[in-house]
Amino acid sequence: MDTHIRSVREHRLDREAGAIVYPVISRRSRGLSIGINLFPDQKLCSFDCPYCEVFPFTTDLRFSLKAMEQGLRQLAVSLKSGETGGIDAVRDISFSGNGEPTMHPDFIPALELAAQLRMELFPKAKLVLITNGSGLLDPAMTDYLARSARNECKMVRQPAMKGSAGVEPERGLLEIWLKIDAGTEAWYKKINRSAIPFQALNEAINAFAVGAPFIIQTMICKIDGKLPPQEEVSAWEQRVRVLLERALERAPQSDFKGGQAQQGPQRVQLYGKARPAPEDPLTEPAAETYLIERRDSLARALAPYSIPIEVFP
Repeated sequence: MDTHIRSVREHRLDREAGAIVYPVISRRSRGLSIGINLFPDQKLCSFDCPYCEVFPFTTDLRFSLKAMEQGLRQLAVSLKSGETGGIDAVRDISFSGNGEPTMHPDFIPALELAAQLRMELFPKAKLVLITNGSGLLDPAMTDYLARSARNECKMVRQPAMKGSAGVEPERGLLEIWLKIDAGTEAWYKKINRSAIPFQALNEAINAFAVGAPFIIQTMICKIDGKLPPQEEVSAWEQRVRVLLERALERAPQSDFKGGQAQQGPQRVQLYGKARPAPEDPLTEPAAETYLIERRDSLARALAPYSIPIEVFP
């Protein structure tokens, strides 16, 4: 498998051609991210988002831990010999790809292998899971993800990283980017189109929020030419506030760092549609000014809580 850094510009096409490891310049990673794709054969997801960039494809390739390790090692060699900033340029190793990573039977072994290889090959990179949260309906998966995010998986526990002032902040095995696109069932049916009941998914996320740190990721775009109605915006803001309040209420005083609980939402990513999708023009980008308005509105809704809100047009 060719994982040369040139693939940065064609990562979607590479994934759909069966790539398991692919480099990409990521808006939300703010630089070079290494993607791990557990679905090189076909898309497999519990959501059917109309903005999804994965075009229909099939291959006769299959994911394997051996191929993933080979790809990561090849990419490390390529980065060391290239002119892209080297190993230190890698911001994260991210599980995303052509579907929902937690649906793959080898997700946990792949995550643990990636954690071990990260320490060896990309020691300054984070390990990220980009998920729609459907895996949280499985109690065993919920427990594993929570322990991973809290750095309690002993097999792959990560060492503390020294800061510039000699401070050694805790570093979990996993940074979880959890999708929460909708505050109402009506918008959920439009933007995620999942067979998973809206209430059941919300309840699973509520339970997860009190025991693990995560980042909220929200796609904001037009559907059928229309932005989310104000009722949806208000409900989504209340959804974020409830998750934050639940985490704060359940956190012991010793669990606070910098005035913020170490469990629950740590920040919010508002991102816009920036890539082609098979169903275009069903979904369209929202103006950057609208994304900024949503950021400012959420900041008001979350006052007096202190939580970073980032915009990625």
